[in-house]
Amino acid sequence: MKNIHLWGVKQNNLKNVDIKVPVNSFTVICGPSGSGKSSLAFESLYAEGQRRFIESLSNYTKQFINKAPKPDVEGVENIPPAISIEQKNGVKSSRSTVGTTTEIIDYLRLLYEKIGKTFCPDHHIQLEIDNPVDSARKTIKEFDGERGYVLTLISKKNRLLKDKALLKHLLAEGYLRIYKPGKLKKSNTLTGERYSLVNEGKVVDLNSAEIIKSGLPKNDFYLVIDRLAFNHENESRLIDSLSQAFRASTSLNKETYKSHCEVITTTNKRLILDEAFSCSVCGYSFTEISSRLFSFNNPVGACVDCNGFGNILSVDENKVIPDPTLTLAQGALKPFFMPSARSDKKALMDYCKLKKIDIHTSWKDLPKKARNSIWTGDKDFYGVLGLFEYLETKKYKMHVRVFLARHKSPTLCPTCKGSRLKPEAEQVLINEKSIVHLGAMTIDHLIGFFDDLHLTDHELEIAHEIYTQIKSRLSFLRAVGVDYLTLDRPSKTLSGGEFQRLNLANQLGMGLSQTLYVLDEPTVGLHPRDNDRLISVLKELRNLGNTLVVVEHDRDVIENSTHIIEIGPGSGHLGGEVIYAGTSEDFFSSADTLTAKYLKPKKMVFLETPKRPVDISTYKYTLDIMGCTGNNLKKIDAKIPLNRIVTITGVSGSGKSTLVSGTLYPALARELRKDFIQGHEFKSLTGVQHVKNLLYIDQTPVGKTERS
Repeated sequence: MKNIHLWGVKQNNLKNVDIKVPVNSFTVICGPSGSGKSSLAFESLYAEGQRRFIESLSNYTKQFINKAPKPDVEGVENIPPAISIEQKNGVKSSRSTVGTTTEIIDYLRLLYEKIGKTFCPDHHIQLEIDNPVDSARKTIKEFDGERGYVLTLISKKNRLLKDKALLKHLLAEGYLRIYKPGKLKKSNTLTGERYSLVNEGKVVDLNSAEIIKSGLPKNDFYLVIDRLAFNHENESRLIDSLSQAFRASTSLNKETYKSHCEVITTTNKRLILDEAFSCSVCGYSFTEISSRLFSFNNPVGACVDCNGFGNILSVDENKVIPDPTLTLAQGALKPFFMPSARSDKKALMDYCKLKKIDIHTSWKDLPKKARNSIWTGDKDFYGVLGLFEYLETKKYKMHVRVFLARHKSPTLCPTCKGSRLKPEAEQVLINEKSIVHLGAMTIDHLIGFFDDLHLTDHELEIAHEIYTQIKSRLSFLRAVGVDYLTLDRPSKTLSGGEFQRLNLANQLGMGLSQTLYVLDEPTVGLHPRDNDRLISVLKELRNLGNTLVVVEHDRDVIENSTHIIEIGPGSGHLGGEVIYAGTSEDFFSSADTLTAKYLKPKKMVFLETPKRPVDISTYKYTLDIMGCTGNNLKKIDAKIPLNRIVTITGVSGSGKSTLVSGTLYPALARELRKDFIQGHEFKSLTGVQHVKNLLYIDQTPVGKTERS
């Protein structure tokens, strides 16, 4: 079974095709556009491979999977499970990032769960769980040679017993003294060590006249467990005293102060010890570390304000006032001039009359004070923001939700600053870096971080497989040439070529074998520099034991393939036949193939054409856009000559689409009053007076309805 065999294929315009595709080969299907290449590769090969794999699953699983329709094929033999990788970025979700797409962020979450070290946000001290033995060693290390007290806190709010009952219980248990604390010193709270300073406290006997007359203190106080010198000779006694202090904390307080004690020296140095995961200076405690804490798609880790999106929706002035050259009378404030907002429009006009604001001056020329008062409102008028606050109370109505969505834009979340995670996640560090820091690094810098990361034998034993997976997947991303991306980059902002190479690197990382990969023209839109990288990845996939079928016209891909199938000879009803099927070596010598004639080296004849001026300063009309900084553009200045065909080229992901569709088109459309979409930032746009109209044509389908 060395071949995938299809016979009697009549899908679309294919004419009863009988074809064999070698297993573990790199096969290219070529031919004129419309000849039936995609019908053979996707609607026959991929559809049948996917359908047979899905048939092997349970009925419960099948209901969640979109199954391709059964192809018009008489028979198929030896077909493996199939995966399709297209050069199209169909991601619309804001939750998808480079890290989630490549699964690297999932491995990083596990790594931080296993070997991450948690630090106090204020004192930058590693949080630890203190047991009596470790607590004794820590105390002697910090206060060696000093004297002091081992204390248990009796909290005002969390006492299990009150007043006389508590005093009676303490005396019955054999306790003799309490410690009235001084206040924590506000200046120099952190001394650079693992302790803080307090003002001098006071030790009081439980049998003293003060206690008998006034009772126990109403505020927080400490129970003196032991007085001793902190040195190695007293280590056993200190362990016993700390054990007793932890037990007393549990028995005398509610759960809030369970297993909590403190050590205070005669020089007023204070060390907090807790069997919970906490800071020994301020007592800051931390929740249990789990991988969910580092996931912005999980309620445990997602920022509470933005719900893990990294931004919040707020009223966008550019959408409320799409054309600032209009006056208030002409409808500059769009929401106030809708048919359903007559009362709001009247309130606006009355307010302008009251405040003597000129309604016949364009919005952009109004004084700043007038614009601010209209936007924010005051006691005489609720303002634009007041209108939207009122509409928020009516969000249960569908048309109100649509209206609000049309006038809002995402802004950076003030709580997480775009990291998407709760602040606690940033307190867990590996080599002084949080998972947020790693997510903001480029893949190239991230590889350097892991190359320089030195793990202990114990850490390596715990996280060996995770560490290996992260390094291998990062190396695959570098191999496909996307090492300039960051893990927190949203997937929907990637170009088609970047997204496809990301998926290919992901497949390499999965290490699947005996799988059929079907690719649709992977070099379309790629810069020639990227072709070699793409071909090397495809060969790597084949070397893992997979079968690759690529629909392609590119010469480099065809020459690097091991097997070629040409469909033709024409398009539509003139195609659908196999013109050639064999090895790539015999392809170029075949007399029947049409494609090989165009790929063979031959003498080129160049027609003489009139030369165009190459010095841009000689052009009469130009469109100049300056200081473009969108995405990865670094203050780009573009001078575009008019009345010419102008090509913008560069390697995949260099910023071509950001410059043209993300910056130039929105800016020019706004100036020509054709469209008011939000674009990337730029400094200036000149030469607009030479342009009368603007059209934007991309690869988006014109319509999706069946009637189109």
